Amino acid sequence: MKYPETAIQGFINALDDDQGAYVWLSESKWKELAAFVDIVNSENTQAILFLLSNKEKFPTIVNFLAALQKEEKAFDLLMATNEREWAATVSSVHGDDAAYEWLLKNNFIIFTKLVDVLVKNASSRGSGISSYGSIGAGGSSGGGGFVGFGGGSFGGGGGGGSW
Repeated sequence: MKYPETAIQGFINALDDDQGAYVWLSESKWKELAAFVDIVNSENTQAILFLLSNKEKFPTIVNFLAALQKEEKAFDLLMATNEREWAATVSSVHGDDAAYEWLLKNNFIIFTKLVDVLVKNASSRGSGISSYGSIGAGGSSGGGGFVGFGGGSFGGGGGGGSW
């Protein structure tokens, strides 16, 4: 799903502990973004159930959250459904500098801000990026490294490729 920049900015602000932005999202037509915030900030079980029970309505956000947890199938679905900016955001959060540069080059500046807040939040929690929420799209990932777009693999091995 393509979100307007105002929704993404509200999402970023809510992830950055802006209560006004969170309330705005939760009262808007982008409730799934508020649910994502609830999941990553407090592992809210009801928010997880909300997204899972509405995954057909919100596939981008469900797959984005699962891909952040290194669920390879979710990442592949983002790529297959032409949600490359979301896939590049996942890759960037996992340290893929080429994906971050791709976001900049293709004028997805708002998504670089999303990367920055997600990385900052993971660092402040003292946990890894893969600890985001607890939702999956199926399949599992092994190994250590997130290869991203070129290799399509979260586990070890795979050959990278370029954005």
